Amino acid sequence: MKHRLLAWSQKIVSPIAENPVFFIFTAIILYLPTLIYGITNFSNWLRSYGILAMPIICIVAYTLATMAQLSGRHKRSIKAITYTLLYFLSAIEIFLIVQFSTLISPLTLRLLSETNPTETYNFFITFITNRNTGFIICIFGLIAFVNYHCEIHIKSFSFSQKITPIISCIIICAGAVQLCRDYRFTRHLLKDDINQVANIKGRYKTQYTSLGRLLFSCRIFQLSFNDIDNLAATLEQHTPAICPQPINNVILIIGESFIKHHSSLYGYRLDTNPLLYKECQTKNLAIFNDVITSHNATSDIMKRLFSFSNQDSDAYWTTYSMFPKTFISAGYKSYFLSNQEAKLTANTWDFANTFLISPKVVKNLFHWQNERYYKYDSELIEKHLDWLCTATKTPKLLTIHLIGQHVGFAERYDHSNARFTTNEYEYRQDLNSYQKECVMHYDNATVYNDQIVHSIIERFKNEEAIIIYLSDHGEEVFDYRNHMGRGLNTNISANEAKYQFEIPFMIWMSDKYKQNRPDMVARIERSVDRPYMIDDLPHLMLDLAGIECEWFDPTRSIINDKFNAKRKRLLLDSKQDYDEIMKGAK
Repeated sequence: MKHRLLAWSQKIVSPIAENPVFFIFTAIILYLPTLIYGITNFSNWLRSYGILAMPIICIVAYTLATMAQLSGRHKRSIKAITYTLLYFLSAIEIFLIVQFSTLISPLTLRLLSETNPTETYNFFITFITNRNTGFIICIFGLIAFVNYHCEIHIKSFSFSQKITPIISCIIICAGAVQLCRDYRFTRHLLKDDINQVANIKGRYKTQYTSLGRLLFSCRIFQLSFNDIDNLAATLEQHTPAICPQPINNVILIIGESFIKHHSSLYGYRLDTNPLLYKECQTKNLAIFNDVITSHNATSDIMKRLFSFSNQDSDAYWTTYSMFPKTFISAGYKSYFLSNQEAKLTANTWDFANTFLISPKVVKNLFHWQNERYYKYDSELIEKHLDWLCTATKTPKLLTIHLIGQHVGFAERYDHSNARFTTNEYEYRQDLNSYQKECVMHYDNATVYNDQIVHSIIERFKNEEAIIIYLSDHGEEVFDYRNHMGRGLNTNISANEAKYQFEIPFMIWMSDKYKQNRPDMVARIERSVDRPYMIDDLPHLMLDLAGIECEWFDPTRSIINDKFNAKRKRLLLDSKQDYDEIMKGAK
């Protein structure tokens, strides 16, 4: 009996004994992202997370070693494929941790799916060539070098007869626990409700490896395409709206990655908004001082800008209508001009903003949209805006989505008209030459954006028109730390809230509009200091246009006298209170 148990134990541990290097290095590669995430984002929770991950990762490594052991003459190929996959996933995840403080998630897949070739090139130039990325490549190169030589020189390992039964018992117990957890996790993962999958709770949420996180993210990614059908059905059931006194031109301009604190309209040291400042002087432009975004990713905020869902909503966003549909039902013509979403050149696997190019949805939102995007926003405006201004005498809603100051700042403006050089940043002693150059490019892109927005204003100067400008989110460009871009972590600091969530927000009114609607002008002027979050934008749009419908809530329109200024402004899906975060920083 004793000999049988020993033989049985030896069979259990044989995948490790016959593939010791493979087992050890797969475990190391699997554990590296979790370890580095815990080091860079230290907390008691992450310490526990790291400890819990260790036995699970060992079981995953054991499972992979078993698969290699059972593959017979294909063993070498299976190991090579496994190594390649694990090294790639771990390197990608460590890059995400170092640059963005996040692991593989549905959001990272979403951002990847939105990327077009130009943005991919800009991303590589911006991030792949920096020092952190080079360090990651060197570390993985060193691990791979050691891994390769160990595979050549160490073929097997013998456990003593005393230790073999103990190891086999540990493997059996740990494997049974993990099998139970994986079964429960998989059962929840295979549900068709994206909310149930996205909110897998407690002990079922076993995403301790890059592979598990990738599986979870891919499932969320897949289910997101169901949103299109559900949203289309919601829009088809939209109830009519009325507009007793329509405005000839309602224009919404959605900017991109505009840091409020890099705007001279909000006190920035350099004159980045000279043309819009002139509009302030003529009192045609109202600047709002306390406006934030609910999310720091375009893919999240675009749904909230168009949909009547918001951070307080209980139901899923596809069960709510969208404000362009309401404008159409009230008699407006709706047009969409975008340098990010376009019918022919948009990424057909777009995870987040598919609703802006999907024929099922678009037919309910826009009478026309452009088919391609352009390198510069000026090309988009010059190509389409003139004819859109005269396309119809019917009141129109024009939504314009700019590329603005999107990452790859040097590619966002014409360098022949650059306003700033690196000499302007000598006062920033905390920056090195590369960082000064990045800030310079960002500020020049901001000046260029000022020109674009002003050019749109000029085209409507002699019309009855109102223009709303906002940015989808902010950005960081070495403003208070050695970091550029946005973080994807859910624990927002006061500085992150300041630079990534506080946004410029303004309303421009033509002279004819001011003459025809003095009461609305007064309402706008007395609302500029109210606290606001742009997930309530649809209600403001309806209020400005004078549209009456069941979706309108006056307490959510910043210019309405019934506006609720005490509403909690909750950031991200983690629902952190922005005002509490900023109060704690004072």
